[in-house]
Formats: sequence, C-alpha cells, structure tokens
Amino acid sequence: MGIQENKAKTPHVHLRTHKGDMPAPTALTSPNQLLILSAIGFSLLWGLLLCNGTLDALFLAKALGIFPDGRPLRTVYTGSKLFDGALALAIAFFDVLTNNSAKTSSSFLFFDLCIALAAINTWVLVESRRRGVRNLFLRQ
Repeated sequence: MGIQENKAKTPHVHLRTHKGDMPAPTALTSPNQLLILSAIGFSLLWGLLLCNGTLDALFLAKALGIFPDGRPLRTVYTGSKLFDGALALAIAFFDVLTNNSAKTSSSFLFFDLCIALAAINTWVLVESRRRGVRNLFLRQ
C-alpha cells in the first residue's frame, strides 16, 4: 500500500485494486475445529443433563404422564408417538417457564428458549432465500 502525505501533513492510504495485489483469502475455521466445537457443545448440553439427573426426570415425567409435584403432563398432542414424545419432552423441559410456582430464577432457561427460536427462525429465513424454493410458505 502506498502512503502519500497531503499539504496538511496527514497520511492517506491508497488501496490497490488490482487482482494480483490482493492476498488470497484464507479459511478462518477448519472442519476439525467445527467438529471439536460441536462435540464440546453436545457434551455440555446432554452430558450435564445426564449427569445431574435432569434427563432421567424428564423421561420419567414423560413415561408416567405426571410431573414430580403431581401435576398431570399431557402426552398426546398430534396422535403420532414420534411427535408426541418429542413435544412432551420439550414441554416438560420448559415447564418451569410456564408454571408460576417456580421459586428459582429461570432467566437462563428463558434465554435458551429464545436462542432456540432464533435459530429456527434463521434457518427458515436462509431456506427461503435459496434458489428454487418451491414451498409456498418459504417464498418471499
């Protein structure tokens, strides 16, 4: 890059625009780094739930259809066991946000819910911008 000074003695930087002068772009991450970050995230999410007993309590509440405090947990929503099982687990996990009897702070759980919804929203927006989108709901 060339530096020239004007009459006020302040340097100006002139960027070169020729293709030969530009450095080749380099990758900021590698597939191995993303794989390692994925493994860390998976173990922190599911490993902690498994170690502290939360995962067992969620599956037990889903299987019995009641929460530990005796309230009923609805386990049939669509009639499909696959979807109903996933929905029942999600509802049991986020029950502390909808249940007003919780005495503990649930701000981190609410943050987790917002991040999950933001990720889903981002995914839908990215899919809607893809060429050849034929789904009516994803079109602009």
